Amino acid sequence: MRVHFYILIIFSLFSFQKREDKNTSIQYIEGKNWMSFIGDQRPLNFMSIPGSHDAGALYNYDLPIIGTVTYAQTQNKSIKDQLNFGVRFLDIRCKNDSNGNFQIFHGSTDQKQTFDSVLNTCKEFLKNNPSETIIMSVREENSSSGGDRFYKDFMAYSNKSEYENLFYLDNYIPTLGEVRGKIVLIRRFYSESKCGINTYSSAIWPDNAMTSTINSDGVKFYFQDAYTVKSNAEKFQQIFDTNELSKDEKKLSRDKRMFYFNFTSGQTGSGNKIKNVSNYINPKLIDYYMQSDNKNNFYGMVITDFMSADLASVIYMTNF
Repeated sequence: MRVHFYILIIFSLFSFQKREDKNTSIQYIEGKNWMSFIGDQRPLNFMSIPGSHDAGALYNYDLPIIGTVTYAQTQNKSIKDQLNFGVRFLDIRCKNDSNGNFQIFHGSTDQKQTFDSVLNTCKEFLKNNPSETIIMSVREENSSSGGDRFYKDFMAYSNKSEYENLFYLDNYIPTLGEVRGKIVLIRRFYSESKCGINTYSSAIWPDNAMTSTINSDGVKFYFQDAYTVKSNAEKFQQIFDTNELSKDEKKLSRDKRMFYFNFTSGQTGSGNKIKNVSNYINPKLIDYYMQSDNKNNFYGMVITDFMSADLASVIYMTNF
């Protein structure tokens, strides 16, 4: 059953928390426009944002003749559906072909969609919901362009006339008002030029780790991306501990607070190692975020496998 929420909008909580054009009343907050209830002056690192790990990975790779499966699927809803039920962080992995065309991959598995299709979905969603923004992590997957070719090919996409003004490519964390109707780039690829919020290199975004870092532009991050899961109980504790750190930083100034990337995804056991984690973690997350002491908090990006409408809603409702 869909989890429904009704909230009393109280303007006195935070000066940047609610939009000035909303009347004080009981509101049902839908996934497609939940950011419309947050003020323009709120920085993105002072929010709880539902995210999808490998947002375009809808398929496994089956070899029925020899009876093997490469488990690559991390989502069972389209990116359009994910956005409509509240996801605002998309983890996008692109294979770059010899002609500079980006195809969505997870590892070596083709996910049967193009970067153009992803961007057109995002563009249409933002056109219909101009109060929203989408934070998009982009990295190269299953190809090695070398040098700054991937950057140049990405810029060729962003400079297409149909995507004019779609991307926010500055290198600092913006306020929501600066980026409504735009895609905020989290850059996970090499570039010789300033291009989006830089998380490229293992020194900034360490592999399979849980740690704080800072990039050359002075942006502070906290990554909980420990995807090799020894036990599901330990993984849930890592998620919880990251949330507690974020709570502790709630009253810090904008330049001192970290940008949180809290991945609830991972792999463990045998067979479908991805679902072995999500089947345990996701129900616990819904119960956890519904607790009253998680309301009116900022948890950063909470990034999951098999994101659902119920899970997205309990995450974004912690903003209120």
